[in-house]
Amino acid sequence: MRYWPAILIPPIAFLTLLSGNYALVPWACATEARAPLHVASAVALAVALFGHVVAWREWRDLGMERPDDKAERLSWLRLLAVIGIMQSGLFTLAVAALWITQFVIQPCVR
Repeated sequence: MRYWPAILIPPIAFLTLLSGNYALVPWACATEARAPLHVASAVALAVALFGHVVAWREWRDLGMERPDDKAERLSWLRLLAVIGIMQSGLFTLAVAALWITQFVIQPCVR
């Protein structure tokens, strides 16, 4: 169960940020306040990075070796840890890319 948060939390953080930004953009356009968009992005980035750190820590605790094709519990756990590292890294980059667009594109642009 220690590996599933690293696999599940970063995609949920990204999708929550995406939905939250869609909900906040009309309000940000009407009030010309972009701070809530940036706060939501910062929180989502922190959550995604937390998933990455958890996966990295689990992989480090398992010996930092590549998962092999042996049908052993240790190989399975290493595979889960590596999947968590890669997936959380991908969604961390996705959250960062979404945040960068908030600096470039104004909320009222359609």
